[in-house]
Amino acid sequence: MEAWANLEPLIKERLKGVLSRKRNSGTISKVHSEEVYMQLQGKRSNMTKIDHVVEEYQIPNLYEHMRVFLHNNIYSKSTAPESNVENLINAGEMEAFNSVEIPVPEQDTSEQNTYILHHLRCTGKRAWRGQEARHNVGWVRLAQNKIQGMLGRMESFSGQVLGQVNAMFTLRGQNRQLYRLAHVSLLQVIGNPTPKGPEGMRYVQRRENETGDIVVWLRSLEGTAHLIPLEPGHRWIVNNRIDYHTWNKLNNGL
Repeated sequence: MEAWANLEPLIKERLKGVLSRKRNSGTISKVHSEEVYMQLQGKRSNMTKIDHVVEEYQIPNLYEHMRVFLHNNIYSKSTAPESNVENLINAGEMEAFNSVEIPVPEQDTSEQNTYILHHLRCTGKRAWRGQEARHNVGWVRLAQNKIQGMLGRMESFSGQVLGQVNAMFTLRGQNRQLYRLAHVSLLQVIGNPTPKGPEGMRYVQRRENETGDIVVWLRSLEGTAHLIPLEPGHRWIVNNRIDYHTWNKLNNGL
């Protein structure tokens, strides 16, 4: 199909986003037991407070979402959680970043301890390489966060859900403790999350009234996803053929 599309520019344009494509990602190999880490990249200048992140990344409800996250995940056992949360938000030092590099175990090789490097990007108002701003969609493992039923019942793909990344940032308290966080808009699975048959595809859509917008631990982000737009900005097909890792995730290894 790709060769056919390349013969005629008009056909190729119509099939843009539908043709299967390989990830343009690097790989790394580690010796046995050597740890791998996520790396925040593209530090933004002159962004040290939550007001700056709210303005640049256009997240007016960030204060509210931060309060919920900090209360549930950091100060749930505090004797004065409200004051602790407000103090950290108002006095803490913030740094924002354009991207994060995530090492994902390679499944298309017989070699052990090999990882594909995924890059999730969110650039706020900034253009990305001369094009529109980036707000990538990634895989989010909610089990690593205490959300206490905030989102109701959510269908997942092998324990992960898809979410658009709106901002990635660090927050450092007066005790110098560093928290690495992300703000995401979780997408809702349409129908059964497990594809039926070898040609099955899954669909997701944006949740109504921003009900999927939450703050999560940065470590909850476990790789990038490729979506094919059906209704741009609202509904997508999840491309389960982008790599073996995604195929196994959506098809339970079948």
